[in-house]
Amino acid sequence: MGCTATVHDHAGVQPLLRYARQDPSHGLPYPIFYYSALLPWMYFAGALQGATNVVVEQQRVITKVYFPRLVLPLSAVVGGLLDFAIAFLSS
Repeated sequence: MGCTATVHDHAGVQPLLRYARQDPSHGLPYPIFYYSALLPWMYFAGALQGATNVVVEQQRVITKVYFPRLVLPLSAVVGGLLDFAIAFLSS
C-alpha cells in the first residue's frame, strides 16, 4: 500500500518539477527579462497613483470650475507615458 501511494505522489509531482526546470526567459539574460516586465508595471502603478493624486489634490477646482474632468487624470497618465517612452528607449 505504501508503494502505490509513492508512485502516485511522484506521478503528480513530476510534471510540476519539469515545469519548474524550464527557463522562462528562453535564453534572454535575466536582467533584461525582468526589466521588460517591470517597466510596464512601473508605468501602470505610477500612472494610477498620479491620476488619483491629481483628482484628490484638485478637488476644489473640479467642483468649482466647469471643464472636462478627464483632463486632469489624463495629464498625469500622459506625463507618465513620456517617462515610460524615455525609459524604454534608453534600455
